Amino acid sequence: MSVAFQRKFYQPLAIAAALAFVYFAVLVKLGRDWWSDENYSHGLLVPFVIGYILWHERKRLAVAQIQPQVWLGVAGVGVSLVMLWAGVAGAELFVQRMSIVVMLASVAIYFWGFRLLSLLAVPLLLFILSIPIPQIVFNKIAFPLQLFASRCAVSAMQLFDISVLRQGNVIELMPLGAHEPKRLAVVEACSGIRSLMTLVTLAVAYAYFTGPGRGPKGGDQDPQSKSSWFRNFAIWRSLILVVAAVPIAILTNALRVSGTGILAHYYGTRVADGFFHTFSGWVIYIAAALLLFATGWALDRFAPSSKQDRDRIHKMDKIVIRPVNPVNHV
Repeated sequence: MSVAFQRKFYQPLAIAAALAFVYFAVLVKLGRDWWSDENYSHGLLVPFVIGYILWHERKRLAVAQIQPQVWLGVAGVGVSLVMLWAGVAGAELFVQRMSIVVMLASVAIYFWGFRLLSLLAVPLLLFILSIPIPQIVFNKIAFPLQLFASRCAVSAMQLFDISVLRQGNVIELMPLGAHEPKRLAVVEACSGIRSLMTLVTLAVAYAYFTGPGRGPKGGDQDPQSKSSWFRNFAIWRSLILVVAAVPIAILTNALRVSGTGILAHYYGTRVADGFFHTFSGWVIYIAAALLLFATGWALDRFAPSSKQDRDRIHKMDKIVIRPVNPVNHV
């Protein structure tokens, strides 16, 4: 009993303590970025979601087949330490933080094998989505989104016969009652990249918790429903939801910028600042989340039933309704 208890309790605790010691400074800086950078504020919730997933999958993790891959695990740990050293030496935070992901995956492979690593795929993916990408990559994504949103705003305003001029991501218009043109700049915060990253993270969590056959008690409700067609549908459903989150986030943000431009013509450019700007951001994000949930609902309409449901229907089809013989009265 002591050996089993040591393996189930002391070993994970020792591993967690060692990793916390090695990556303490990296984790502290990551937490500060989550708190201060609004583009990655969803990262504050990611550890709680990951913790709930691990608790949700505790039974499957406990009975997972253990096949340690020692040499692959050692190689992965070595790679992660090199990444950490290179990131610290080059002051590259993204490399340091990705080193944590490689380290966690390598430790899982070393002690438990690929089976347990596959069960940890969703938590690792959520953690990756909460890591701020390098600024140069961020700008390469954000600026085209700014131009797209400004083009959509100009097109929408022209539909309302509003005279408007666009120069890059800057929109010039003449509000009603104004004596000189005003400028609206579609800045980085209005590019939609913030809602894009948050919505993709939400899509991963939503696809996981609402996957076919996944019950509230953890694992699959029907272990016999692990046929290939059922698994394939679950995989395709998850991929479609994650991919659909991208155009949903981009288009809803373009709708927000377009609405702001139209309202700025009638009520002045003050609608682009302050309370209305923040409130419209929340409204649009809720609308994007509802569209994502609607996409999942539509996909579930085409969901194949589990083996348990098919067997139940098959048994009902075998039921033969026999007519009752009339009773002869004397």
